Amino acid sequence: MLTITLCLFLAGIAMGAAFACVWAWGVRSGQFRNLEETKSQVFWPDLAPDPKAPPTQDELRPQPKGNA
Repeated sequence: MLTITLCLFLAGIAMGAAFACVWAWGVRSGQFRNLEETKSQVFWPDLAPDPKAPPTQDELRPQPKGNA
């Protein structure tokens, strides 16, 4: 029983150290900058298109009113 507990404890320590290394790499390489823009690109690409993009021809064309 002690062997299993020790193995699980060491595995947890190793996973924590691996996470710390990945987190440190992300911070140093700038992966955590401007998260709001990244969120909109990943989760809402179709619902919230790029506001800086020029309007397309369909957006510029007047839309018909009524049942046309």
